[in-house]
Amino acid sequence: MKYTAATSAFLLEPTLLEVSAPIIICGDIHGQFNDLISMFLLLGHYVDRGSMSIDTMMLLMTYKVLYPNHIYILRGNHECARVNRRYGFWVECEHVFPTSKYGSIAARVWEMFQRAFNVMAVAAIVSEKICMHGGLSPELEDFSELRKLKKPHRNPFKGILNDMMWADPDTNITFWRQSARGSGLIFGPAIIDELCKKLNVDLIARAHQLCTDGFWIYDDRKLITLFTARPTVICTVMQVPFSKWTLSYVVNLLHSCQTGLV
Repeated sequence: MKYTAATSAFLLEPTLLEVSAPIIICGDIHGQFNDLISMFLLLGHYVDRGSMSIDTMMLLMTYKVLYPNHIYILRGNHECARVNRRYGFWVECEHVFPTSKYGSIAARVWEMFQRAFNVMAVAAIVSEKICMHGGLSPELEDFSELRKLKKPHRNPFKGILNDMMWADPDTNITFWRQSARGSGLIFGPAIIDELCKKLNVDLIARAHQLCTDGFWIYDDRKLITLFTARPTVICTVMQVPFSKWTLSYVVNLLHSCQTGLV
């Protein structure tokens, strides 16, 4: 069991990671284990919706323990107790770990995962690029705002942590607007330009939104959304056609959108 060791590995990292390139950046996993093993900066949302969230987290935690300086795991909006209690992870824990004469094993396992989630980093800098699960925050004036945040983050439902796990870009607005998700904000082109200059970054890499081709590039190449899981489960529910794509293509695209090749 790697829970304690993995939680300790997460805890040793600051809230804002500073990671050296080259590194592969991945978007949502959605508990789809088979996508994970063939694929290392991960942008969150590892549990819920898919049917193998426990396997996914066990593999990620094992990787983190064995290769702490080679895999970096950011927290997403579903790595929060209030969310994954409702959207599948708790039910999966109950199914895999049924109640015994010693009490609810599922509850203890689920709580161990929450302790690990509470000490995950929420953002990373790779060269001149900032990576997170959701998006930007009006409270993000400079990186010192993130560096000074102390772990654990048990209730990240307000302020900069909430925004960086929940926010979304929207080309139809200019500045900020409240998100229809019920948490976080929506930000427009002016905010992307402003914060890229203020933070001295040339790209925002984030996840959080389903992309039919696995990625979406903002018009001026300052923002890319990545979606790593092949969305077969979601496709069944939403009846959305998905074209096939490869992770290596998206990684090359991430580089190309800065060199002007696309």
